[in-house]
Amino acid sequence: MIIIDAMKTPLQFKVRRVEWARSREALAAIRRQVFVEEQHVPEELEWDGLDDTCLHVIAESVDGEAVGTG
Repeated sequence: MIIIDAMKTPLQFKVRRVEWARSREALAAIRRQVFVEEQHVPEELEWDGLDDTCLHVIAESVDGEAVGTG
């Protein structure tokens, strides 16, 4: 894990709106790691079947790696 002092080295990333059908793999990987594994959210709550109808955004590093979602 790399820890960056954000006050000295600002992180650069972009956030864009995405469709669940096209970005499901990246979105789900982040949500699984953060919510299911780290925060112990039960799978049935995280995967409620509503993602097709929701607004999704993805944060990507300058090299295109998915680093966050909302």
